[in-house]
Amino acid sequence: MKTAIAVLSVIFAGGLSCLAESTPARPSSASLSQKLDSIIIPQVEFHDANVNDVIQYLAAQGKLRDPDRKGVNIVLMDKENKSRIYMSVRNISLYKALKSLATMADLSLEIEEGRTNVMLKPKEKK
Repeated sequence: MKTAIAVLSVIFAGGLSCLAESTPARPSSASLSQKLDSIIIPQVEFHDANVNDVIQYLAAQGKLRDPDRKGVNIVLMDKENKSRIYMSVRNISLYKALKSLATMADLSLEIEEGRTNVMLKPKEKK
């Protein structure tokens, strides 16, 4: 009886290890929010810059500092926004930089999880 249990244990354990080996590994892709938090920009310095210039800079820095070198898509959904941006920060995550930009430009920040899009939209009127 003990031998039968031992044999079944070995077969069962072996079967599990075979399953583990044959199951394709999922890519360890973090969520977009985690990705935005993990990308750190050493310095962001803007004095009287327009929103589009800041977005282009943050997108380029995101791609440069992303370990995958893919970055994220930052889409401005308010082409009429004429906000002027003043920002001087060091060692800031891409998420916090985008959040600050959204606040300064009176925009809302929407992160499309499962994709690579970050949307900056006009705030909804209440």
